[in-house]
Amino acid sequence: MDSSPQEVPARFGIQPHALTKTANRYLAISAGAAALSVAGAATSLWAAPVMFGPLAGWLAFVGFRVRRDGAAVQIINRAFHAVVTGETDDARLLHRIAEQHPMGPAAQRAITIQRAIMALRDGDLDAARRRCDEALESPTSPLTQQAEEVQLVSSHGLRALVLAAQGDADGALREVHIVRADPAPSPDALARAELGVALVLQRAGKRDELRQHLAAHRHVLQNHTAPRERAIFRGLERMLQSKAQSIYRKPAEAEAPPPDDWIAKVVPEIADFVRQREDAEPLPEGPTEVPLEGLPEAQRKREADRFDASKPSRKEVRQRQKAPTLVLWIVLVLILVALYMLLPDEGGPGFGNLDMSEFALVIAVFFQVLFMSVITITLRRHDRLGRRLVAAIARRARGDHDDAATELKELAELPAANTAAAAHQELASMALREGDLNRALHHVDLGLGRLTAYQRDIGSDILVPSLLAERAVLLAAQGQRDPARAALTVVFERHPSFPYADRAKRRLALFDAAHRGDVETLARLGQASSETGLGAREELLLDLARATLSPGSMRPGERERLAEAVEDDGVDRAWVQRLAPEVLRAFEGASAEPGRV
Repeated sequence: MDSSPQEVPARFGIQPHALTKTANRYLAISAGAAALSVAGAATSLWAAPVMFGPLAGWLAFVGFRVRRDGAAVQIINRAFHAVVTGETDDARLLHRIAEQHPMGPAAQRAITIQRAIMALRDGDLDAARRRCDEALESPTSPLTQQAEEVQLVSSHGLRALVLAAQGDADGALREVHIVRADPAPSPDALARAELGVALVLQRAGKRDELRQHLAAHRHVLQNHTAPRERAIFRGLERMLQSKAQSIYRKPAEAEAPPPDDWIAKVVPEIADFVRQREDAEPLPEGPTEVPLEGLPEAQRKREADRFDASKPSRKEVRQRQKAPTLVLWIVLVLILVALYMLLPDEGGPGFGNLDMSEFALVIAVFFQVLFMSVITITLRRHDRLGRRLVAAIARRARGDHDDAATELKELAELPAANTAAAAHQELASMALREGDLNRALHHVDLGLGRLTAYQRDIGSDILVPSLLAERAVLLAAQGQRDPARAALTVVFERHPSFPYADRAKRRLALFDAAHRGDVETLARLGQASSETGLGAREELLLDLARATLSPGSMRPGERERLAEAVEDDGVDRAWVQRLAPEVLRAFEGASAEPGRV
């Protein structure tokens, strides 16, 4: 019976991982080092196995681990894309294929979390809870401790929401406490935990406390919830704004939700405050994506060449690594001085009682200690910087933008290139939220410019395609449509497993239409159902367009909410005015027309 893993269907476009060639080189060097070790042992030259044996073992471990995880990670990322886009059959198929490959606990837990999210979206709260329990109870590995800590906190946040939806208030609040107590929870964990608290308060009938809670955590609930979860947040807000005497009273024009309505399964008491009205005016049919086909080959090649040429020069890399290199040289000189003291030179300063084979063994031990010390220090430093980055992202999610920006700017200047590039990505996102497109694009280019070819391979799963996708979005927001299409084409060609591809396409279409003042396309994007998460201000653009062209699709009070959001001197108004002035004018013009709903 053939026990080999099932092949991934070609339609998913999964390619060999970017680090596969590097892993193969590690394995080849490991084989050579192992051969030297064996040869040394056979000739009683014990310095050889001491010097080359641990090196061979380390390189073999890294090479096999990269090959193992690279195959699984690509499939899991592509499965996450299927989860986000609602292609659940594809996601389940990819999960089954991934599980046929050897994988570490972090990869297996990622699959379990994805299955929990799918169960929640299906309205199967019992299955979602079981999957959360499974994710939290599965073993961890010290080699992926930081990544798994993020996964575990995310699982607690997801379980908090599931337990709150099931009516288990005590259990939900226990999970919330775990998330809040974590020094660096992921934004999605924070958002789900605070949404869980909101559901607990709502079901306890504590309207005043619920109102205060939503106001206190508005930033994270608006910007870091998935679309369905954000719908719950909006539904709770509408419920509080309702003038009905009972919080469970249904609006007069609403109909009973259909059986397959997700909100009706998960939070039935607010379903009628979430569903769109059925009497919405149909919008003219038209595109909701910026087509990538038909792009001139010269334009695509120019963007690809620009990306390839943005790698740092060897001089720039050496300049940033000057201080760490100096420390290593000092350590090496000290070791050489110590070795000199052991020279078997009669009458010299050494001990004078070592023959050459023993002296060679001492040298091998010293260099092996140095080698392992460098690896340990590097791994610990990488872990420390990763924790600082995650903590800064968590502070930003909580709304503490000034402290987050200060920390991110410090991280962006460090020699650790991948951490610095990720910090630049966060700074670019913050600049976009402030409406400063040039500064945002500058940070994206700085982030890409920090990564060598090898470092780009390391970041090929998420970091590099995220920076490229953000560049495409920013170019579209500036009106550079063809360069934006070319940048996104490079993402899809070189990173076909990018899990946030659908979000990138949707944001590209949004900012392209916003720059052109295409209210109709924005309204179609707003009415189209999507599981792709957008920022709060990006959704504001879609809501403004929908309220302008299809006011019948808006629930009572929505137009007033939008008018308040873009009132004079507001930060949201300044953002919309800078990025989509035509959309703002169209909304205000429609609002001024007599007889508009």
